[in-house]
Amino acid sequence: MCNLQVKKQYFDKICNGSIKHLIVCKEEGIQVGDCISLWTHDHHRCIVKVEYIDCEGSQLAEDYCIVKVEKV
Repeated sequence: MCNLQVKKQYFDKICNGSIKHLIVCKEEGIQVGDCISLWTHDHHRCIVKVEYIDCEGSQLAEDYCIVKVEKV
C-alpha cells in the first residue's frame, strides 16, 4: 500500500467520490488493484483502490500518470 499526503480541500472531494482521478509520479510504482492510503496534515485518512492508470496517453510530463480511484 502506498501512502500519499493530499491537501484537505482535495482529500474531502476524493473521499466522497467527487474527484476520481489523481496525478501521481511514476516513481511511486502504483499499479491497478493497489490500495492507496490518503492522508492530510491533520491526520485524516481515507483508503482508495486504483481502478485504472494512464501513463502513456495523457498529456502530462513523462514522469507522471493519471490514476482513477474508488473509495474502499
